[in-house]
Amino acid sequence: MKLAKRFGQRRAVLISGGIEEAQNHRRYLNDLKAFYACLTSDRYGFDASQIRVVYANGGSQEFQNQKIQTVEGTKPEVIRTLTWAIDGDASNPALSSDDLLVVFTTNHGDRSTPHRLMLWGQAEFLESNDLGSLLSGKDHYFLGIFCHCYGERMFARILQNTVQDKCVVVAASKTVSFSLPPDDGYDAFAYHFTSALFGVTPHGYAADSDSNRDGHVHMSEAFGFACNMDATQDAPVIKDHNSLAMHKMTLEGLL
Repeated sequence: MKLAKRFGQRRAVLISGGIEEAQNHRRYLNDLKAFYACLTSDRYGFDASQIRVVYANGGSQEFQNQKIQTVEGTKPEVIRTLTWAIDGDASNPALSSDDLLVVFTTNHGDRSTPHRLMLWGQAEFLESNDLGSLLSGKDHYFLGIFCHCYGERMFARILQNTVQDKCVVVAASKTVSFSLPPDDGYDAFAYHFTSALFGVTPHGYAADSDSNRDGHVHMSEAFGFACNMDATQDAPVIKDHNSLAMHKMTLEGLL
């Protein structure tokens, strides 16, 4: 099946704050690496220069056999990174109406109102209102995959501030998310959702997620696959403006 629309520019911001070393378990970096591999694969072909990774206190990390410089997970740096992704810079134009922004998160979140995605340091966090405000008034497609705890609490302001039929948001859980047994190497929902999009698990096994066999995996298919595979206590949720975009949006474009 041919896509009805291919996205123009595609940018992604991958975020894992970690709070502190004692709470920054290895699965969070694995989640980021798996999703980065999905984006930059031959299947999807995201340009690595259009992806920013926010991880703990920053520094160099190996992604897909290449060293990349990650961004320190403080609120000013996260805001700066998201602003770059939306508004561009001297070398990259701002996102326009045919472009896509993907935000993928993992690690810790809390149940406060407004909801907070915890970053690096006890006093560092990104509020749901912060992300909602950055998206306000912008006409581009948005995919939010929130695999941190209480991720559904990110939804309200994002859906309020994005353009009709151009937004899909997915959360690993309404409450806390769980690690993948038996070795806790990944977050469970993040692992299965990423596998669904990629068509193969991070361990190299086929993920039969294209349920209608059209050659593309839309967000509702990926969500259904992840829910069926996730045997933990996660309570995932997916939303858009009117239950249409989730059946059309892929990482390549729209069906």
